[in-house]
Amino acid sequence: MSFGEWQEWQNGMLGQWVYVPSVWLKPGDEIPTCPDCGTPFRKTQEYPNIAGYQANCLDEHDPDRIAQTERERLWLGAKASATV
Repeated sequence: MSFGEWQEWQNGMLGQWVYVPSVWLKPGDEIPTCPDCGTPFRKTQEYPNIAGYQANCLDEHDPDRIAQTERERLWLGAKASATV
């Protein structure tokens, strides 16, 4: 999984490129897992002789979400310390 930098696009919108790995598999093939965290890919499409799978752990690797979670953890810890 790969995250680009936030940037303003030509149409004036703020955006970020995110690469989420995906794969097509035949029935019986082993379902891949994320090489970083080991979460199994989830099925996204299915046809009679092939199925599409995609990484299912975007939130686990999103640097903005990780930073937000850390800020919330620190804020809750400070709040709890202040009430003691």
